[in-house]
Amino acid sequence: MAFYKSFIALIFAVLFRHGDMHSWVSCPRSFDPSPYRGGNQIGPCEPWYHGVVNPVKAGDRIKVGWTSNNHGGGFVRLALVPESEMNNREAYKRNVLKFTCYGHDQRPGRYAYGDCKHPCNARPGCEYQSERDDVERYDTTLTIPYNLKDGVYVLQWISLVGNIKEPYYSCVKLKVSGGNSNLNCHSNDPIPTAKCHRSGGPPMDVISKGTTRGKFCFRKDGVGHVDENVRQVPINVDCDPRITCQLSIWDGCKNELTGIENPWNPRQKNCGSIVPPPPPTCSDGRQNQGEEDVDCGGPNCAPCPEPTASIDEYAKNIKHKIDSSWATGFSSSVEATVIKRITGDWQLVLFFDNPVEITSIWGAKKFFENKLSTVFKFRGLPWNKHREVGQKINIGYNAMVKNPGTKPQLLTIELECIGCK
Repeated sequence: MAFYKSFIALIFAVLFRHGDMHSWVSCPRSFDPSPYRGGNQIGPCEPWYHGVVNPVKAGDRIKVGWTSNNHGGGFVRLALVPESEMNNREAYKRNVLKFTCYGHDQRPGRYAYGDCKHPCNARPGCEYQSERDDVERYDTTLTIPYNLKDGVYVLQWISLVGNIKEPYYSCVKLKVSGGNSNLNCHSNDPIPTAKCHRSGGPPMDVISKGTTRGKFCFRKDGVGHVDENVRQVPINVDCDPRITCQLSIWDGCKNELTGIENPWNPRQKNCGSIVPPPPPTCSDGRQNQGEEDVDCGGPNCAPCPEPTASIDEYAKNIKHKIDSSWATGFSSSVEATVIKRITGDWQLVLFFDNPVEITSIWGAKKFFENKLSTVFKFRGLPWNKHREVGQKINIGYNAMVKNPGTKPQLLTIELECIGCK
């Protein structure tokens, strides 16, 4: 038996080192929890089932996580049907919970999406998604609907992984109790959908076309939202989706993948008391509740300050130059000469055609970066705010290329004076 497992592991390791990508649900345990398995592109679930059933209660928050296995970028669809319909593909389309992201590597100097190195910035056991827009970490959380009859249900996971044309399928059996099937939970709202990185693969409509929102209640008294309790600690918070380094193409994987006691049932021991994070505010320095910029705009915060004049009235000779360039990054600077006294702050916006990682800045402060890492906004520090005629506005920065093989080009520079009259 030991020889057989080792042989299978070796076969899969060889396959992965040649670029094949496989992914499946590892939290909660799927139909096949084997760490030596491959992905399934037949669907609607794995063709093999090992009798794993995960007990949950209506209203529980659960972590749903999956293996990254050296790849990133793409989309995930989650749907829930009674066990009696688990082979009915159309039933899953009618009972979608939400669309989220497959995940990418957000760490500096790593791949943003596409090929990466397992475990690719996946969230370990004892951690969980606690904000709705935190969707790029190879897991998500969701609430078990309140309006389910007691019984066994199948949670289906479909993913468009990286640039593979056909989706992967994986399923989880949940034994649900404590629900109220008399609740009326019909909603005409669109299916909750995240904005995600992709890596040259098919668009999300491959898995979203023809789908409808399931008639699920996420509150005891009504429809609610699948993620309105996103800061609630999941009942399986100690589950670690990363499983094992067996399929990693990176020898350093074992240094990051620690604490997993049993890859067949990957749990982290001694999580301790998990304290839910505080809710986001308009002064926490994060763009985390639908804000247009950090701590301003959107449905919850005060409007962002509007630039009152173009920098064209205040500066000339706006220059951007590459001071030095190398295979994976570059050093650059922007300079403008003041022709009209600046009495307020200034804002610089850089637009790139490919993702970059701004690694260091001088003469300004970055306060915004879009999710694609192609748009950056900077504002002046105190010594660079109020400028007299003839003085200069300077900003220098170093950047790393996020997509190996690309040479990001600066498409547009916008300079605006904020608060000037």
